[in-house]
Amino acid sequence: MKQKALILALLLATISPLFAQKITTLSPVINRKSRENVIISKVQLTKDYTIIYCTFENDNGIPADSPPQLRQLLKRFPQSKPDTEGTATIEIDPKVYLYESKNPKKIFKFIKADGIPIKPAKRKLLDEDAVSFVLYFQKLDAGIELFNLFEGEDDGTYQFWNFYGIHIRNPKRPTKTPAIKPVKPVVVPKTDSIKTPIIDTVKIVEPALSDKKLSVGETVRLNNIYFEVGKFDLLPASFTELNQLVILMETNTTMTIRIEGHTDKVGDFDENLKLSLNRANAVKSYLVGKDIDFGRIEAKGYGSTRPATKSSAEAERRKNRRVEFVVVKI
Repeated sequence: MKQKALILALLLATISPLFAQKITTLSPVINRKSRENVIISKVQLTKDYTIIYCTFENDNGIPADSPPQLRQLLKRFPQSKPDTEGTATIEIDPKVYLYESKNPKKIFKFIKADGIPIKPAKRKLLDEDAVSFVLYFQKLDAGIELFNLFEGEDDGTYQFWNFYGIHIRNPKRPTKTPAIKPVKPVVVPKTDSIKTPIIDTVKIVEPALSDKKLSVGETVRLNNIYFEVGKFDLLPASFTELNQLVILMETNTTMTIRIEGHTDKVGDFDENLKLSLNRANAVKSYLVGKDIDFGRIEAKGYGSTRPATKSSAEAERRKNRRVEFVVVKI
């Protein structure tokens, strides 16, 4: 009996993550659409895609007792035009895309389709009553629960499928803050050059980044970012502050920033410049790994060219070894 219970527990542990990767909305509410005889029956979010299940209803599927106005409307085949033999055709334009309703610049590109040809290829409808097909797009960011599907603007000879205000379930993922492991103090030899941490190893407590009100051009020092001596691998103690920066960028969805790495002037100039850039890129990679868009983050390394202080005392030189970010756009 214990053996069966153990097998069942292992099976559940294996398949549970698979179910967790999918969020499905059946018959989503749609505020407005350009053509009445194209129906979205389901929207599914997987690990890699936003999948939209559609059905195109041909004229043959119109009930005989439908009002005359509705019958006339449905006879205007969306995205269909007669060929030389008078047979209707359908296809999907590869330029179709999704975008967040409240942020039109947040675009999710078309990837592939099943059950419908991609323009310029066509499918003849003949006497079919309905055509079911599936469209695959880039995965919507967590938290986007209202979006549009846009194929194009009608030009009088071609009719596109556009849907405005598609409501789905897509809750925002809670930010997980990893436990902070104790960090051993780094002993820096006097003759050491680039093998020094960018910042002091003493944690500086300030208001959470996520609570800051920022303006364009403002520079913010990340006081609790840690690297191994002479390396650009982030230590776990850095994650708490970086997660606060993730929350800040999720809250301000249009904000773009520039990560800047700095060192003191001790050691080889070129090596310091390279180290500062690698450390700035390490911070950028962490943010991208938390689903912050790559295009919203720039990384720069300035080495020792922009000192915070010109003092040669070690306690003061620590101020030059730092990581900061600059608000480029809000």
